[in-house]
Amino acid sequence: MGLADVIPGISGGTIAFITGIYSELIKSINDVGDFLRGSIQKITRNKGSWKQIFTKINFTFFIPLILGIWSAFAVGVLFIPELLQQYPSQIMGLFTGLIIATTALLVFEVKQKNFLVYAVGFIGLLIGFFISQITITTTIPSYLFIFFIGALSICAMILPGISGAYILLMFGQYEFMLNVLRNLTQKYWYFVAFTLGAIIGLLSFSKLLNYLLKKHESKTLMFLAGLMLGAMYGPLKTTTSNLSSDKMLYLVLFVVLGILLVVIIEGIKKRITHTF
Repeated sequence: MGLADVIPGISGGTIAFITGIYSELIKSINDVGDFLRGSIQKITRNKGSWKQIFTKINFTFFIPLILGIWSAFAVGVLFIPELLQQYPSQIMGLFTGLIIATTALLVFEVKQKNFLVYAVGFIGLLIGFFISQITITTTIPSYLFIFFIGALSICAMILPGISGAYILLMFGQYEFMLNVLRNLTQKYWYFVAFTLGAIIGLLSFSKLLNYLLKKHESKTLMFLAGLMLGAMYGPLKTTTSNLSSDKMLYLVLFVVLGILLVVIIEGIKKRITHTF
């Protein structure tokens, strides 16, 4: 998920769906939000203890996930932008294959299939399509603007289909934030503003998403499937606009490779589930 979040057009939420941890991810993030709200209430009213509060969070899931995301993200920031410049067709082809196969899995998991569910999926497709073509630029970002971008980007990161990195690219802040991460000692206030925005956005949005997955699972999954396919258009169009025939062949081959990877991961998941 950390590596995917560095790449514009690829969502960490997509990887969460491929590996089968998406529902637990949203639930765990929502639990952290409930913990923070509950702990503040209990501490201010002198009720409960820290031990009682902490037991509500699934640390065995959350801690390894966070460590994995941040370590991979930190490493990915150093080499993935260069890989995207040198091998754009291979990288985009691989993740396009991942998205196509994941979308198929999402649709397969939808339990209720009717006109309304398909209509919601089509709306998701249109929203993803239009978002993928928006470009906004700003020269000197303010801390408030970076705070807003942090909140918006983190919401996109947990949505399959919309990439947080692509939101940064859309607002013209992708290179800027990469530069901030590489020069934290000089630009740490931008990092603080982005992080605060990300925390608030994540805790707020996860509550809504957790509710939708519980109460309207079929519509939500179909919407996410449509969103995933629609959001793929912009990055794929940019990548293929000036490709030669041999590089186009690479792209197609890596699309197939991405699909095969999802099939392999899905097979491993089923074996693990059957074993335990």
